[in-house]
Amino acid sequence: MQALFSIVMPTRNQVGFIEESLRSVLDQDYPSIEVVVADGNSTDGTQTLLEKLSKEDPRIRWFSEPDTGPANAVNKALSRVRGTLIGWLNSDDLYTAGALSRAAAALEANPQWLMVYGHGQHIDIEGKVLEQYPTLPPAGEVERFKEGCFICQPTVAFRRTLPLLLGKLDESFNCSFDFDYWVRAFKTFPDRIGFIDAVQAQSRLHDGCITTNARKQVALEGL
Repeated sequence: MQALFSIVMPTRNQVGFIEESLRSVLDQDYPSIEVVVADGNSTDGTQTLLEKLSKEDPRIRWFSEPDTGPANAVNKALSRVRGTLIGWLNSDDLYTAGALSRAAAALEANPQWLMVYGHGQHIDIEGKVLEQYPTLPPAGEVERFKEGCFICQPTVAFRRTLPLLLGKLDESFNCSFDFDYWVRAFKTFPDRIGFIDAVQAQSRLHDGCITTNARKQVALEGL
């Protein structure tokens, strides 16, 4: 038996991307997966698509209700997971082949680790690689975050005990709740974070994503 890997996926009006994102999870070679999709009352057909896909593959579980933003959606999804390993993939991002197997193997080989992350890439609306994410390994002082976030969010995987010990995402942030969470993790568990030297995920840049659409807010919250 291998540990169940639960992937949380917040979404709202991403019908053009979410099926590809879900396929990147479900096509992984890791044998024990569930996806918990938190839909924020989409109006673009996302709910109809999720209904169809969940009937085709029972590994998909989803719910739709109002939320106060992505951090709230992720927190609600985390409260519904059944696995002991957790990944967090936005509904326009993609896992690379073998990402979950590599993360699970790293955590199994290092039982002291609570969290791992790897290299990421930025891709465009069509999936073309634009650039490598400026990732840094965990060795070093937490002050390195002053230069910006060096962890690509969808590359992260963690044990279910991490949110139990660290708490929820801070919902007062509209954009940089992931950045805040990594800083909190590094401050609280500086010796329990591992690194995977491989490209684990691709983060999509397009006009509707937070990184592109709210650059000023991202910068202010990061500061």
